[in-house]
Amino acid sequence: MPALSLTAALKVLILAGGISPAENHHSHLLHVEALRDTLVARGVPAADVAVFWADGTDPGPDRHIRQKDPPADAWLLSGTRLDVLTDPGPELVNTELPGARPATREALREWLAAEGPQLKPGDTLLLAVTDHGAPDPEGGTDSLINLWGEQATWSVRNVLDDLTAVPESVRVVLWTSQCFSGGFTDVRRRSGSCAAVSTTADRVAYGCFPELASRPDVGHFMHLLAGLVQHTAIGPASDAALLSDDAPDVPHRSSDALLFEALVKGAEAVGAPLETFIDDRLRLAAADDPAHALLARLCHRFGLGPLASYRQTMDVLAGLGDLRHRLESWRVLYQASMDAALQSVAVPVVQGVRDPKGAVARQKARDKALAEMRKRVAKDAGLERDLRNLEGRLSALARLMGRVELQEAAALRVAYVQARLAGPAALDAAGVRAHAELLACEAEPLLPAAPTTEPGAVALPGVRATAEAGLLAATPTAVGPLPPVSRLAVQAEALRPGWLGIEFRDLPGHKGVEVLSLRPASPARAVDLLPGDRILGLGGARLSRPDEFRRRVLLAAPGEPLTVDVQREKAAVSLTLHPAAAPVPPPPPEPGQVVPGFALDPIQAGDRLPAIGEGRPVLLFFWATWCKPCKEAIPALERFAQEQGAVVIAITREDQRTVSRFLAAEGAPRFPFAVARDPDGEAHRLFAVDQTPVFALIDAGRVLESWGAGYDGTLPIGPNPNGARPGKP
Repeated sequence: MPALSLTAALKVLILAGGISPAENHHSHLLHVEALRDTLVARGVPAADVAVFWADGTDPGPDRHIRQKDPPADAWLLSGTRLDVLTDPGPELVNTELPGARPATREALREWLAAEGPQLKPGDTLLLAVTDHGAPDPEGGTDSLINLWGEQATWSVRNVLDDLTAVPESVRVVLWTSQCFSGGFTDVRRRSGSCAAVSTTADRVAYGCFPELASRPDVGHFMHLLAGLVQHTAIGPASDAALLSDDAPDVPHRSSDALLFEALVKGAEAVGAPLETFIDDRLRLAAADDPAHALLARLCHRFGLGPLASYRQTMDVLAGLGDLRHRLESWRVLYQASMDAALQSVAVPVVQGVRDPKGAVARQKARDKALAEMRKRVAKDAGLERDLRNLEGRLSALARLMGRVELQEAAALRVAYVQARLAGPAALDAAGVRAHAELLACEAEPLLPAAPTTEPGAVALPGVRATAEAGLLAATPTAVGPLPPVSRLAVQAEALRPGWLGIEFRDLPGHKGVEVLSLRPASPARAVDLLPGDRILGLGGARLSRPDEFRRRVLLAAPGEPLTVDVQREKAAVSLTLHPAAAPVPPPPPEPGQVVPGFALDPIQAGDRLPAIGEGRPVLLFFWATWCKPCKEAIPALERFAQEQGAVVIAITREDQRTVSRFLAAEGAPRFPFAVARDPDGEAHRLFAVDQTPVFALIDAGRVLESWGAGYDGTLPIGPNPNGARPGKP
């Protein structure tokens, strides 16, 4: 490792923009103070550390804090009107950071213009960012750092433009711990510059939180800082974070990005699949390359198994993505059932809330509402049992989904290390020089060695010292090696809901349900159950609560016998069904992908719905009878259909009786297109419909063209105007 020059100067710019008081979280302050204090403790003059914080020294509120975590049973309010009516809102406070400048582009440019020309050849400028971020609006790598103020950002291009005030003989090291930070590895395009980032240009990062008592070491920033304290240079510090960061981040650096880019371009140039191109060059990597050890430790640390090839890594990622989709599908089913039950219990409690004004009054109302919900649920032993079972399954699903997200991120970390091994074989002469320069930039120390007599000692909040040599010599407190990925599917299957394949409606007075239809190949079709039957009880217990039938079926163990008490006309019938495991819906399609099949029922029995993907484009219109923007969109939909030669299908989840009455009511809007029900919610899940209206345009070949939500006078369809596929933030 090169020695730190005693004559070179280090200037540091610490940036935490925060956007607004409500979005500027307490963790940002922890990061700023930890880095500033570490630098000063290592001998960097305080005058050479500039902090750009939110609103600077303005006395107004600029930070969101949370004094304590909510009660363990706060879920009793979630999904109900009580949650909204009694929400005290964020606690906003002013931050005292003497000398801090406002985190605006004007202030940043002013400082760079003043300080940049004073830096001499061999000096270093460190830009350290802990903030929120946003993706490139054009879908590329021009990632954004959020500054102070709505819509205020600092893009990769902006950073490179503003760095022109700094002589090219000065090394610039950029450290960004924020969402979508991967684009900032492009700072390598400035001579003598390199970067370490927390994630890719298309992924969120972790570590922003308002809680005062939460782990201070969560997320990339504190892990990279711990690595920097131990190793002094940004390159090995980033590698330490690769192993220690137990949040779903994807730490990597400019040299990794250069190699991956070279591999992608090389594969494209010869027309080879990227997996094959990388794996062919992985075989050429030197056996003594230290990246082999890093790769093995990553695989072991995160339970990924021995990923000896890039293809294997992509297979693991695909499997984890499929599992995440399954878990999310089951979470949606359980959450909908939980919400329906809690909303029913909350109705009389809501009536007692008198629109409290101010945070203190709302918090008191919240505490009172939660106490009342506890009492009402406790009075009904069956309901309390069901709710606790649902909450237990939702919590278990959340833990599994967190594990899946972490192992997905870990697999992406593995991919970057594999590119580190394979990439050099794809470089031309210019690429070899550029790569060598980046490695030198990343390896040159930023800090002097620690003035301590105890090897490996680290003095950071939440960080433990360890005598272990190498990259794990200093790691923030984290769990041990994760269980193998192969265990996740088994654990997930144990949480799979039950399913009977019955479309039904609740009977008046919550006295059971009426069978409307039976799904093909379902357990309900395997017994003598008929449309029109009334199910009055399950497992020997009468149905007497709102949405109880759906809830009890979801919680039923697949394969276990379930007695169903049926009234057929005047006769009582007892049937034994064996619930199946709930089917897994297909994943949401990306624009440009073929849309999977899904079942719809016409509102009027005997009607035929237009075919999808058979010669004409189809616009799916997800709506509800109570949705005002849905009604306002109807004329625009009719014009679109006429102009584009398209067919419109209006899809709702409401029951047939409600929709038919709405359409027949005097003054109801005229629907000049087919109206369909989504009996099992299959289409709603496929297109990730969690609001109305939603529009999905499918071409004549059944390919999804675009998807959009909301209506403000213009249909949000075209070249994917929402900037994302269904179900993606």
